[in-house]
Amino acid sequence: MQNLLSLAHQATQHLTDKALSQLFQQPIFILSAPRSGSTLLFEQLIQQDHMWSIGNESHVVFSQFPHLRFANGEQDSSSLNATHADARTNRLIKACFLFMLQNKQNQRYIDPKLTGLPKAPIFIEKTPRNALNIPFILKIFPDARFIYLQRDPRQTIASLIEAWHLGIKTGRFATYPNLPGWHLPAWCFLLPAGWRQMIGKSIAEIACFQWQQSNQTIEYELAKLDPNRTHRLDYYDLINNSHTTLCKVIKFINPNHDISTLSFKLTPSNTTLTRPDPEKWRKYEDEIMALKSIWGKKSRET
Repeated sequence: MQNLLSLAHQATQHLTDKALSQLFQQPIFILSAPRSGSTLLFEQLIQQDHMWSIGNESHVVFSQFPHLRFANGEQDSSSLNATHADARTNRLIKACFLFMLQNKQNQRYIDPKLTGLPKAPIFIEKTPRNALNIPFILKIFPDARFIYLQRDPRQTIASLIEAWHLGIKTGRFATYPNLPGWHLPAWCFLLPAGWRQMIGKSIAEIACFQWQQSNQTIEYELAKLDPNRTHRLDYYDLINNSHTTLCKVIKFINPNHDISTLSFKLTPSNTTLTRPDPEKWRKYEDEIMALKSIWGKKSRET
């Protein structure tokens, strides 16, 4: 979106920093490794009454801030911490979110024609990179709460492998097309610290590395928080016991929400590449099982 920062600034300049912050009380951030089903979860949640989002992932917002592309000038990772959230960035991130905020009818929160708006809309954000950015998120939104979605590592890694192959071929999932020293045409998805250890490695090894680093980082950061600020769920339950699982998620988000009339219809998310199948990972079984010493240990721990 062109001129997003300018438009967001103009739309929110009448708000003090305090007033802007008060519009984002206990925002919800979905955390997961890439290809764990977070898009499916996000799409279900933002179709519920009283839920607000920017309608998609926040890449368009982060792209407005060149200093947030990498952790540092050496391009060591895409991880962000509290030091990246200086006062200007802090305000403008919120301004962008508020400017783009919409409900399930695509009605924008800042639309002057809308009435009866909540003083503090329930804001839900989902971007895989959030897995590496929890300290940054907490600097901007100190009372943020988190939904942590996990998925069978074999399925997640297989989906990452599949998406990497497509990304290299088409650029669809390429986040860093010109990463210095990288042996492939592009880097896809989030960029954890230690990525240079993957130079020359197979796509399966890279996918496993991303899975491992995402989940380890999430576990480490969430362990610092009050457990009441987090809700964990498994992709298997989301798929096979969707109504009960999603009702629990919504009660976590808003304990006052009436779940008695809720209904859900799970359809493939807009990032699905091939027909969902729990055994689809076996296409890459040999490669994935060769890495079991990495993902198997993590699976037992969690």
